[in-house]
Amino acid sequence: MKRCRNVVWIFWMIVGACVLAAPAQASLIQNGDFEQVSGSTFTGWTYMGTGASVENSSVISGTYSAEIVGPIPTGSGLIQSFTEQLSSFVFECDFAVFPVTSNRSMNILLYYHPTDNRMINLRVGPNNILQAYNGSAWQNLGSLTALTTADTGTPGVWDGETPKVNHLMVLGYLSPTGGSSYDVILNGVAVSGVSHFQGGAPWSLPSVG
Repeated sequence: MKRCRNVVWIFWMIVGACVLAAPAQASLIQNGDFEQVSGSTFTGWTYMGTGASVENSSVISGTYSAEIVGPIPTGSGLIQSFTEQLSSFVFECDFAVFPVTSNRSMNILLYYHPTDNRMINLRVGPNNILQAYNGSAWQNLGSLTALTTADTGTPGVWDGETPKVNHLMVLGYLSPTGGSSYDVILNGVAVSGVSHFQGGAPWSLPSVG
C-alpha cells in the first residue's frame, strides 16, 4: 500500500496586495518563475477570483511578478496542483507585502488532500508576524516577521515601489504513523517541528493502492 497525497499550491492574497515569485528550480511547479505570460495572465496557473495581475513595475526578480489582490470574502489567488507520492516536500517562494492593515496581508495554503480541506495554512498576520492556523486559532511562528514595503503610491497597488523581498521555505515531514510536522524558514530564520495543521494532520489520510 502506498499513501498518495495531492498537494495544491495556492497563493492567496486577502487584504491589500502582494507580489510573489516562486523559484524556477521548484521541480513540481510549472512556470514557477511567473515569466510565462499570455496576454494579461500567467500560463500554467489556475485563477481563483480575479487571480493575479502581471506586475512589471514592482518586480521581485526577472521580468514579471504576480500581484495578488483581495478582498474578503471572495479573495483572489493563483493555484497549481499535482498528484505525487510524497513523504516529504520542500516549498519555496519569494514575496513582498505592504504592512498589514487588517488581519493579514497574504495567505499561502499548502493542501495535501484534494477534497476535505486539509492543509498547512500560513499567513502574514498582525504586526507582520508569520502565523499558522491550527484549525481553531492562528499561532505565531516564533518571532518570524516579514519585511514590508512602504506603500508610497496608490493605496494597495504596486505601482513602482521597490519590493523588500522575503524568502519563505517550508519543509514538510509527512508520516503515515503519526507525528507529521514541518519546518518554516523565513529570511534564514527557522522554526522547527511545527504541528499546526488545518483540518487534521496528513497521517490520518486513508491509504490508497
